[in-house]
Amino acid sequence: MPKVNIDKIAARLGATRRGHVEARSGYFGAMELLAEVQRRFKIPPTGGRATDPSLTVQRQISLQDETYKRLVAVAGRLSKATGKSIGPLQVGTVLLEHAAAELDEAAIAKMLATG
Repeated sequence: MPKVNIDKIAARLGATRRGHVEARSGYFGAMELLAEVQRRFKIPPTGGRATDPSLTVQRQISLQDETYKRLVAVAGRLSKATGKSIGPLQVGTVLLEHAAAELDEAAIAKMLATG
């Protein structure tokens, strides 16, 4: 597989590269994902659900039922581990942004062709 140029992808998406986190499977992978969610999502001074102030575009996306159930399960485990409310789409946002930053256009095109 060719080396992914993260800076090039970020520039094309109009994004800013903010670091590198890989969510791996198992306990330690979940803890890394938890750390990323906690770092990015802060409770607003006025209260309410924690949010990432750098997220400026809001769009709805369609998910398969199984995908959403998995996000709900992961968010539930992370919420229990931290004692803080973490929503399934907060987890989904972190995962989507990491996937978008890591994959090159050819890999994305291949997934779309086989999906």
